[in-house]
Amino acid sequence: MPEEIIGRTEPENKIATVFIEADELFVLLKKAFGEQYLSFRPNDLALAICKEQGWELGGLFVYVSYQNRQTNPLWNNIWSRTVRNWRAEGIQVFQHEWGLSPVNALNSREGLENFNSVFTIQAFNNNLVKNQMICDVINEANKGDSDVFVLITKDKALAPVANAIRDISFANSQWMKVINAFPYVEPPEGVKNSYHCGIDGTDWYHISREMYYACSTRREVPLADDKIED
Repeated sequence: MPEEIIGRTEPENKIATVFIEADELFVLLKKAFGEQYLSFRPNDLALAICKEQGWELGGLFVYVSYQNRQTNPLWNNIWSRTVRNWRAEGIQVFQHEWGLSPVNALNSREGLENFNSVFTIQAFNNNLVKNQMICDVINEANKGDSDVFVLITKDKALAPVANAIRDISFANSQWMKVINAFPYVEPPEGVKNSYHCGIDGTDWYHISREMYYACSTRREVPLADDKIED
C-alpha cells in the first residue's frame, strides 16, 4: 500500500536524531581504517552525516561502556577523559564502567584441588548501556519529533529496534526511517567480504575514511592501510 494512502508521506525537510555506541564505533574504526587513537568527535560526525544527506540534526545521544580503573587503568583514564570532554561540549553521554571479577572455580576438578589459586574470570554485565540506547531510540520515536534515526554501531542485536520504529511509524501515521551508519572501505578488486552489511531492517550508510578524519582530532588522513574483515 502506498505510504501516502495511510498518511506516511515522506517529508521534504527531515530531522534526524543520531545515536552513537562509542566503544563499538572505536572497534569498527580499528577494523575498517586501522585507527589506533580515540580521536573522533561525535557532534562533528553526526553533523557531517546529516549535511551530506540534507537532514537537520535534531538530537545526539552517545553511549559508552568501558573497563573500570581496577581492570584497565590506561583505557579507563582515556575513556574517562574523553567522556568529560564530550560533556563539556554539551553532548549527552550515557556511560557505564565494567570490571572483571575473579570467581572460584568450584565446579571444576582443578578448582577443587587448587581452591585458593584457580579462578574463572566473569565479566560484569555491560548491557546497561545498550538497554539505555534502545530505550532512548524508542522514546525519541514515540515523541514524533524526528523523521530519521541514525544508529552508529554495527550491533546486529539492535534489529528489533528498527522493527519497533517501523511499528511506531505505522501506528502514528508518520514517515520514519532507520539508518545504520558505520565505517567501511571498499575491498581490493576480487576480494569478497560481508563487512558492508549492517543491521537488518535498516538502510546502510558507509562512513568513509575521508569523512571520519574530517570529523577527528586527527585532521590529516593517514596513509591507507585498510584491513578487510571477511
